[in-house]
Amino acid sequence: MENRLTKEEMQRKIVYLNAIMAALVIWIHTYNIEIYGIRPDSLFNGVVYHFEEYLHRFEEFCVPFFFMLSAYLFFVNYELTIETIKRKYVSRFKSLFIPYLIWNLVGFIYFAFMTHFPPIASRMNMEPVKLSPLTYLYSLWNVDYNGSLWYLRNLIIFVILSPLIYLLVKNRGRLYIGVITLFLVALYIFLPTTPYLFDRYDRCIYYLIGAYIAVNHKDIIYRKNEKLGFGLLAACMLLNCYVTANEPLNFMRITLTIFAVWLLPMDRLMAKEPKWFLQISFFGYCIHTFILEVFEKLWLLVWGYSALAAILDYIIAPIVTMGLIVLIAGFVKKIMPKTWKVITGARG
Repeated sequence: MENRLTKEEMQRKIVYLNAIMAALVIWIHTYNIEIYGIRPDSLFNGVVYHFEEYLHRFEEFCVPFFFMLSAYLFFVNYELTIETIKRKYVSRFKSLFIPYLIWNLVGFIYFAFMTHFPPIASRMNMEPVKLSPLTYLYSLWNVDYNGSLWYLRNLIIFVILSPLIYLLVKNRGRLYIGVITLFLVALYIFLPTTPYLFDRYDRCIYYLIGAYIAVNHKDIIYRKNEKLGFGLLAACMLLNCYVTANEPLNFMRITLTIFAVWLLPMDRLMAKEPKWFLQISFFGYCIHTFILEVFEKLWLLVWGYSALAAILDYIIAPIVTMGLIVLIAGFVKKIMPKTWKVITGARG
């Protein structure tokens, strides 16, 4: 068996993994231990608590995976020329910035309605949205009304800084200087917006790793090593049982999980052209928050607070959400193809 991926296999692998990561991101946002107030104070409660905690920790690699892959795809053919920089900026303006503006506006309108509609407003656990242009503009930075979009905001910042990032990773001897520089940039950018400081800093590092691989070792990701993938995954799943507040250990665990998942065998999948609904990851990423919000409110209203309701919610909500995403995507693609291209940045 050939121990390298072909270009076509690589393209298909990226589509399949993007779809899997998008699904896992939805599952991350279904984590509900705190919402339901579940504590391991009984046998069943303990099972629910530890089951969700374990899976939630394991799924933490998804967004770092997106950052690393996004950086690789951006820098793999990058050149420090005016033509390349201009082409990259124009491309990402259409595929990142325009959708970012639109989906933030969708979130603003959605939560403005939800927090001002009497039957729902009392269950929103948030102050009524102020209906003003300034509120919307402020939300573009803080992503108050579509929290998942912080990922796109960060990508836009990285695109703007791409010439600097390229210079830092191109010269291998300056890699550590690059890490420190981006760390300080991240400190300035994210300090005012989040108390989870390292959780945002390490996103810069994952992006930097992806950029470094693309610029200096772009062919390495075409290699196959299934045994190493399974070995790393087993080690990561074991480490996942002993997660602590030690951020460097968590960083190592997440990084190893990314490499493990990338190396896992996908030959049968890569032999087939991905179905259309597997190519709507970006759309699902942008819209899933709204669907989950409605589902969660209705579920709590009907079933109330209990460990059984929590675990059923945790299992069912992502499945329902993904099903609705596919239905909505199919409708929009068919009825409004031009709108689809704009809101997804011409993806899928």
